[in-house]
Amino acid sequence: MMELASDPVEEDAGFKPDPIIRELMAEFAKNISMKIKLVNLNSTGEVKPETFERLFENYLARGERLMKSRNEKLERAKYDLDQRERALNEARIGLEELKIRKSIGDASDTEYNAKAPGYKWDIGYYEEDVSRKRVETRYMEDLSWVLPAEDIDALKDEGRMAIEGLASLEIMPLETTSKIRIALEDALSCLG
Repeated sequence: MMELASDPVEEDAGFKPDPIIRELMAEFAKNISMKIKLVNLNSTGEVKPETFERLFENYLARGERLMKSRNEKLERAKYDLDQRERALNEARIGLEELKIRKSIGDASDTEYNAKAPGYKWDIGYYEEDVSRKRVETRYMEDLSWVLPAEDIDALKDEGRMAIEGLASLEIMPLETTSKIRIALEDALSCLG
């Protein structure tokens, strides 16, 4: 049985994934693995066609829900990242303008000393926040944060074998074979 990687994300920028996102990504990786393994079992005749079809449809539907949920959370994280990057840029520009205004005599030492610490605090806060959001985004985009590299490589090999094995499933309707191929290609693209 495939094990989830111990969270390498936690070492990156002090990031600890939200438990909901962690569970979502673990389930997403598990679903991909089960689809690939099930198709391989079917290709070798170890699963009855009726059983395969029921299980595959179930895994396919679950995978679509997981993908949709992941994509929604990823879009939200990207939106949040964009907002934080804008705020960081605004704080940097504000501090730079203040420094220039002070250097040309348009801002007094008092004004500079009152406003600069706020800009510097904002910059520090947003730099940390942007870093954390970038890691969160990478976490949801890359399954290597959830699965060890050797498991991903093994799944890729199994996925390619499963696609090649589809040719031997001549008794299966073309529509079903096509659906399986698409699901396997999607799974492989998610594995990177």
